[in-house]
Amino acid sequence: MCKKYQLTNESKQIKDRMTKQITNLYRIKALKDFDDVKAGDLGGFIEKEANLSHEGNCWVYDDAWVYGHARVCDSVISRAHARLAAEFGFLQVCHGKAGPLRKTSKRDEAFIYCPRREIGTGQILQTIEFQCIFKDDYIYQVEKAPDFIPFRKDVIFNKQTQSVILKEIQDLDFLTNSHWGMLARRGFFEITAYDAARIYEAMGIHDG
Repeated sequence: MCKKYQLTNESKQIKDRMTKQITNLYRIKALKDFDDVKAGDLGGFIEKEANLSHEGNCWVYDDAWVYGHARVCDSVISRAHARLAAEFGFLQVCHGKAGPLRKTSKRDEAFIYCPRREIGTGQILQTIEFQCIFKDDYIYQVEKAPDFIPFRKDVIFNKQTQSVILKEIQDLDFLTNSHWGMLARRGFFEITAYDAARIYEAMGIHDG
């Protein structure tokens, strides 16, 4: 596995309020370019490499810190995965976790953002590929492997939309956040009605 970051000598200590235990955290430094991170960029602080995956585009920004049993993993959707989901009419996010899906309700809408053609190393796209509506409130699991049984929810994909490069859509509110990419990696994040209208227009959706 090719590492995408390393621990630096810059460190900080945090004390657990309950146990008074001291934990050493180390600032991370990118070793290669990925997503909006460039080789040499400094990130936040982690206790150990188990806290931040070397796969995908996940990153700890600024002075944020991750430690203990917490782990940050990539949760964005590649175009290949998005097209598979559109073909079969389901959404699976955040490595199959149920939590993000439980925050959605029947008739909620979602736009699918695809940073790459394939997860991790594919061609950079940074496009909104699909718009879909949650069919119902039912969450179910599908066994993909003995140790991987992800949660999914059925959706209805709008097959009449056209993909659009995100940064070509003018005046989106959420893009004013310099670290909006971190929001996207949560799997879901809510946008304003204004932003939705701008995306509708760009994707050629006329019945928003």
